[in-house]
Amino acid sequence: MKAEMLACLSALIVSAPKAQVTIFTDSAATIAGFVNLDIFMQLSVRKHEKTPNFQIWMTIDYIIRALDLKVKMVKVKAHSGDRLNEKADQIAKATTFVTPRLNLNYMSLPGLQVVLACDNLTMESSSKHSIKQLYDAKYFYDILQLQRHSDIEILTVLHHINWPATTFILNHNISAKDSAATSFSQH
Repeated sequence: MKAEMLACLSALIVSAPKAQVTIFTDSAATIAGFVNLDIFMQLSVRKHEKTPNFQIWMTIDYIIRALDLKVKMVKVKAHSGDRLNEKADQIAKATTFVTPRLNLNYMSLPGLQVVLACDNLTMESSSKHSIKQLYDAKYFYDILQLQRHSDIEILTVLHHINWPATTFILNHNISAKDSAATSFSQH
């Protein structure tokens, strides 16, 4: 969905002021996002952060308002043989890794009250989630530094442990009575 949102954003950025813009997309989620854009913009900061790609939605709303655009979204059935939709998919796939990265400065968006950035890169997930991931990574690193885990640290450095798969297996609840991965019986 993020690719479709950025494609729509790119189309809106180059639109003339007061234009009527029609965007054809096979992404129902992107269309739903446009339909609910006014509602989204009235949400609290906390609820904005719970919405995936909220900074992009805020940028889209800002451009629509700043340029006074009238945007109409048209749903195109995916992989239905529509020549233009197939061509758009082909171009998108071909340019995924060769085009320059689109860098957006979210810091100057009106209404955006929370931005987490590091080294000129803006975290595009919620600040709460990003900080939790950073804390979890530091905590995990600290655990690996303990002498008793030196063998696990070596296996980790050599990429012999798939930690996402290992974490999933360790956190998997076998039955409905297992309330959490930290239950005594599971450990």
